[in-house]
Amino acid sequence: MSITKHSIELRLRVLTYREDKVYVAHALEMDLIGEGESANKAIQNLRGAVEAQLSFAVQKGDPRLLDFSASQDIVERYERAFRENLHDLAMGDSTSRQHCEAQYLVIDGPELDQLRKRALKQGAFQSSLEPSCV
Repeated sequence: MSITKHSIELRLRVLTYREDKVYVAHALEMDLIGEGESANKAIQNLRGAVEAQLSFAVQKGDPRLLDFSASQDIVERYERAFRENLHDLAMGDSTSRQHCEAQYLVIDGPELDQLRKRALKQGAFQSSLEPSCV
């Protein structure tokens, strides 16, 4: 019998879509948004927002700061886009023009560890700057 070691990763569902002249990437589990001139730039900006929120929660020592979900409308749009992506892949049809795309944003274990260490170090530095009451 062998034991398979699984790496820890953060996997967030992301709905990307175009709104007016801007691309939007919306993380469903954290209700965070990134915007950009392209879908890739929107996802990159979303990743920055996710990392900032994770760092803030670690610094405050409060995991509840991560407990926000996107609205039901966004979740339903993601599910429709996911089904359309699946159907297109299964049928070999990559020509359909979708208004939304279902994706994942993944931050792997080593990245999470580095983020956590930076946040703790930054939090310790900030708390040393806070005035103490006498």
